[in-house]
Amino acid sequence: MRLPTVGFKAFRVASSPTDCFRAVTSATILLTLLAALGCTTAMSPSANLTEIQQPIAPPDTAGPIFIKVTPDNPVATAGATVQFTALVINSKNTAVTWSASGGIITSNGLFTVPSGKAGTAFQIVATSYANPSVKGTSTLSIGSSSSGGNSGSSPGGNSGSESNPPTGADNRYCDTGDIPNFGMADGPAAVPIACYQTALSSTPSPGIVTQVAAGSNLQTAIDNASCGNTLVLQAGQIYSGFSLPAKNCDSSHYITIETSALNSGLPAEGTRATPCNAGVASLPGRPALNCTSTSNVMARIAGVARASQIISSAAGANYYRLIGLEIADTGANGAMGGYYDLVMLTSADHIIFDRCWIHGSPTGEDVKGVEFEGSSYIAVIDSYISDIHSKLSGYAADSSAIGSVTGTGPVKIVDNFLEASGVTVFWGGGASSNNISDVELRRNHVFKPFTWWTLSSTYFGTAFEVKNLFESKSGVREFVEGNIFEDNWAQAQKGTAILFGPKNQYGECPTCAVHDVIFRYNIVLHAVNAIGMASVYATTCLGQAGDGTGSCLFLSGPLYNLSIHDNLLDDINEQTYWPGDCCSDGYLFALNTNEPSNWPHDILIEHNTGFPVGSGTADITINGAPEVFANFSFENNLITSGTYGFHEVLPGNKLPGCGSGSGILGTLNGCMGNTWTMAGNVFVNTSSLSKLPGSPLPAVNFAASNPDSVGFTNFNNGNGGNYLLLPTSPYKNAGTDGKDPGADIVSLQSVTAGIL
Repeated sequence: MRLPTVGFKAFRVASSPTDCFRAVTSATILLTLLAALGCTTAMSPSANLTEIQQPIAPPDTAGPIFIKVTPDNPVATAGATVQFTALVINSKNTAVTWSASGGIITSNGLFTVPSGKAGTAFQIVATSYANPSVKGTSTLSIGSSSSGGNSGSSPGGNSGSESNPPTGADNRYCDTGDIPNFGMADGPAAVPIACYQTALSSTPSPGIVTQVAAGSNLQTAIDNASCGNTLVLQAGQIYSGFSLPAKNCDSSHYITIETSALNSGLPAEGTRATPCNAGVASLPGRPALNCTSTSNVMARIAGVARASQIISSAAGANYYRLIGLEIADTGANGAMGGYYDLVMLTSADHIIFDRCWIHGSPTGEDVKGVEFEGSSYIAVIDSYISDIHSKLSGYAADSSAIGSVTGTGPVKIVDNFLEASGVTVFWGGGASSNNISDVELRRNHVFKPFTWWTLSSTYFGTAFEVKNLFESKSGVREFVEGNIFEDNWAQAQKGTAILFGPKNQYGECPTCAVHDVIFRYNIVLHAVNAIGMASVYATTCLGQAGDGTGSCLFLSGPLYNLSIHDNLLDDINEQTYWPGDCCSDGYLFALNTNEPSNWPHDILIEHNTGFPVGSGTADITINGAPEVFANFSFENNLITSGTYGFHEVLPGNKLPGCGSGSGILGTLNGCMGNTWTMAGNVFVNTSSLSKLPGSPLPAVNFAASNPDSVGFTNFNNGNGGNYLLLPTSPYKNAGTDGKDPGADIVSLQSVTAGIL
């Protein structure tokens, strides 16, 4: 990984104006020196384009400059390398120089930890290039060799690597006592600083065990339970929904509500439960369950008539673990009705859903699976959530398998099957008032069945609102690793699988932001578009018709510090999943803004493999905003170019857009300004690039005429192929880091093994 370079490497005094740019081999140019020399010519074609083209930025904006350095106070072992990044606030010149009180730090902030005793500390300093009196600092401490810490650029953690996952509960990134173990920062993105340790051994219930007979009042039993008690529900029996009361429990005294078959039929801790465990062998349109048994070993929690929820909580409810429950809409509100929230947690903390099946009815208005508001330390693990949807003829609401508008985090979502028609996993939106933080989203199969698609030959006849597979309208320090995001078509929206975009809806959350997101070793497949990133006005207006798009323009918060690497974006196809549409969709990445401030910045897109059919590699749009996407890095990706490749999409309405000149270089220079990096990429099907005038590729990138010339093991027309490079591939080890361009397919396969 290479980040923007700052400072001089070498220069000589030019003998003539035409020598000026040839004399400079660094990305940063002293504007005053050039003016004194009388240099006015543009960069010569012979200039070294492996460097970032980085002239001095415009003058500072109003307000004092300050610098935030990340990671903040990390711990690392001697000999390790730590990548530091600097966020410069209130200056258009975001360049910094780096120094350290010991060890070695490069001009782009890569620090090598020297030898020393555990506890030895080093101060890392980023100094503003625009104003050297302004500095940002972080303190790195040497940890013991046994404390480990993963590199941030490869999967796995101290509790075991993804290729050798731990047995039992998967807490590889969270040690006993809720001690986070995510390793170092990943590119510009910081890792979560909080986590939830969910092993049974970490959530004890040492008190009385009570058998709750079928037909008895479960709510009364829960109300009467003391902290540390266990309530055992009879497998195969039905109980009415309930509310979790506040009892002021603690981490040594969980109240556990579990099936009687916990040790005699329910999958072992750390193994996903499925409908098989409730006696259901298959669900139409879903992946095969591959049941080894269809014995009903779950206790069913059913909704009651005229209720809007099946399970809820009182404010202050805490330290509950629910194991082996089927939480189900069984039709008490009618076959076409449902429950707005199957589970709603309000101002709760330390709640775990473990090996549960949570589901609506096939056609019901079951809008939310697990929703939590104002809550922290919420976990859904080894569970199955299905038939969550909102009908176009009903609420037409944003349904979600797991979601939160005002949740605070941390949140743990590990090893689940998650299905919802709207946004399957959804943070923010609505009348949000804060950011969710410290999210661990790992090893989930996030899915929509084609039986819900009105254009599918398998469509079953009820139209639902369909939007995205994962969306963050708020989110700070999100760790998204090893998931499979599958099936997303155009229906209520354009069919983008993943969306990162802060939204100040109703003007209620001007501080809502999305930043420090690590999105790595994931598979995104069968969608119109893969990943969208945007910081745009919110136009959801309180009091206007339907609380929908109206005349309001609420400035949304910033989007920054995204690390997107080692992902496979497979079968991204506008023609298939939005038939009849043309030209602007079918992209791997989109980046845009229409705001006068809060522009996205510090975005790393590296070592991804993808094959768009439609618009192209990346769609870049600035709707007339007067800034650029600073510190943008696009490196070592292996991608087909689609129709237009890496290009600017003009915003329309006679707005000028951001591109300066033609082709990829014009887009980069105009939209990313002076702080971009593009190197080591392989662009395939480059005939599409020739449609754009100008230089198609910066230097140190590669153009392959067609997939056959790349040397894939089996391209399979960009849909379900084997994308490992053959030893004879001309691009073997051709990345700027000496690795193969594209995703680390071997690690990706290891990380996602066993999810389906």
